[in-house]
Amino acid sequence: MDRRRRSAWLLAWSCLVGVALVLAPVPAGVRTLVVLPVALLVPGLCITRRLRLREPLIEVAIAFPISAALWVGVAQAELYVHAWSPKVGLVVLLLASAWSLGAELRSIAVLDARRVAGGVK
Repeated sequence: MDRRRRSAWLLAWSCLVGVALVLAPVPAGVRTLVVLPVALLVPGLCITRRLRLREPLIEVAIAFPISAALWVGVAQAELYVHAWSPKVGLVVLLLASAWSLGAELRSIAVLDARRVAGGVK
């Protein structure tokens, strides 16, 4: 398994674990230790991974402000529809990130199948 596939799986599972911790009655300290890094990086990493940057450190450095912008957008949408609920916003954004990573994993699988069939090198 190559680096892109392993990291996509890791990010997707971290999104799902983050969602489970947000919805479960877990102590706030435990929830914060896991959910905060996921919430601050994964949404942005879902976007920067599509850019296929060569330097992982630059990818992470760009992911943080993109994640912050996405969080601001989610908060503004919640305020606009008069439905302020940080838990729901967090769950929706993490599930959207997991869905995006699932689509990336599917495209990687399709490319691998073509490569095995001899279509793409």
